[in-house]
Amino acid sequence: MRKHIGHYEIVAELGRGGMGVVYKAYSLRLCRPVALKMLTAGRHASEASIVRFQNEAMLAARLQHPNIVPVFDAGEHEGNLYFAMGVVEGAGFKSLIDAGTKEAVRDGVRVLA
Repeated sequence: MRKHIGHYEIVAELGRGGMGVVYKAYSLRLCRPVALKMLTAGRHASEASIVRFQNEAMLAARLQHPNIVPVFDAGEHEGNLYFAMGVVEGAGFKSLIDAGTKEAVRDGVRVLA
């Protein structure tokens, strides 16, 4: 049985950092895959971490650019804040740079431009 966070079904963990975790998930409401970023400290998170996470979600939701994934939703599940955004399939930017080929670096710079 798969884990659920709100109306999102968790498919896989994509990454983990100091403040949170990002999952590949499936929105049961929107019927589409999403990347679900969650603040992992939950009720034990500092006020500064909570504000920073909420600001990240709000600012990202305001951005509109072909190379920036859109934010679809934000909320709280069992005391843990999350926001859902578009999921991008493929290699991460770091793996392109680590590959070290001219093509990989060129492609990475093109995406950032």
